[in-house]
Amino acid sequence: MMKHIDNDIFYRSLFEHNPDIALYLDRESVIAKVNQNLSKVMGYSVEEVSVTPLINYLPKSDQDYYQTLFLKALSGEPKSMETFFKHNNGKSIPINLVLIPAIIEGKVTGVFVIIKDKSETQKIENSLLESEEKFRGIVEEALVGVYILKDNQLLYGNPYYHQLIGTKYPDTNFNIFNYVHPEDRKEILSNFDSLKDGKEGITHYARAIREDGSEIRVEAHSKLIYIDNDPIIMGTVIDITEREKSWEQINYLAYYDQLTGLPNRKSFEETLEKELVIAKTLNQKMAIMYLDLDRFKYTNDTLGHRVGDKLLKAISKRLQIVLGDEHQLFRTSGDEFAIISPDCKTINMIIDVANQIINSMEEQFVIGQYRLFTTLSIGISLYPTDGEDSISLMKKADVALHNAEREGKNTFKVYSSTMDIRTFRAFKR
Repeated sequence: MMKHIDNDIFYRSLFEHNPDIALYLDRESVIAKVNQNLSKVMGYSVEEVSVTPLINYLPKSDQDYYQTLFLKALSGEPKSMETFFKHNNGKSIPINLVLIPAIIEGKVTGVFVIIKDKSETQKIENSLLESEEKFRGIVEEALVGVYILKDNQLLYGNPYYHQLIGTKYPDTNFNIFNYVHPEDRKEILSNFDSLKDGKEGITHYARAIREDGSEIRVEAHSKLIYIDNDPIIMGTVIDITEREKSWEQINYLAYYDQLTGLPNRKSFEETLEKELVIAKTLNQKMAIMYLDLDRFKYTNDTLGHRVGDKLLKAISKRLQIVLGDEHQLFRTSGDEFAIISPDCKTINMIIDVANQIINSMEEQFVIGQYRLFTTLSIGISLYPTDGEDSISLMKKADVALHNAEREGKNTFKVYSSTMDIRTFRAFKR
């Protein structure tokens, strides 16, 4: 059973050992009693503040409000306020001031005051505000879009984000999918669904439709966090439209001939490897042809490179018309071309194509004031008859081409094993 506690000792202990400043004010708001914390925190001795009005230590701007609260406390209603207390050194200390009615035998005899020093709290708050301002300054000046989403609604977008999609800063509460290309929305949703709290974010790509209807390509990095148990997606986004155009240009220069617009040798070799895989998988036949223009160097030397270039472009266009979509045409060097004919069911099919190519050269080419005729030689190798890898097929198409060139103009040759013997004999002479 709990022993009886003397109330006077109990309240004196609570008053004296309170971790905050504790005061007792009479009904005139004069300090009648104070604990030692006032001296520790505010630098006054107990004697200095005794029998002085508390209002003297508060800012003039807050004194009327304090007086109002003090009167309400005298009427039995606890009150509190944020204000400042004048330190003995003249500085103003931020405080939280609580006024509690002192009731004895049912009557309010005065007011207890609890003063909590908020200096450290204020420092932390100021530091946080300063950090927030710095963060906001960095984010709002950033040259990347910064976004915060909840349920696909924009909670925050920095100025660059709004500039990116053409909306007005600081507009919010709109569905970001209104600005995602319809064909990309499903993938973006899937990316968002794959995010997990505490895990690394993901980088993803999409086409964005700006407010004016124009389309851009964007790269975004999104991360999931939880705030008050709500899933929030934070991320950054940049416009990569020009970057992709540059990559496309680099890719074009790497794989396409600038003069004719045809795929080049690099493209031919990579395409041949892919077509071989398809042919092997589907058990299909395939042919490759090497084409070499007869006496093209003579045309270049006599009429000039400008005429020669125009002639090459005209020949390329005519070859594309003859070959259509069933065959793939490449310009592999100055006056040499290559053709890949996938799913070539019979040798007669490729022979027909070779004849069509040769016949197409019979019509003159009109280049400026010149009317030019040209002929070409063709070498053909077949998969799998002449080889099962690209190196073998290219070598044997080259052997067949050289044999065609020896035969004369407008000739094609299909590789046969006897050609290697003839080549070997020619080498030994």
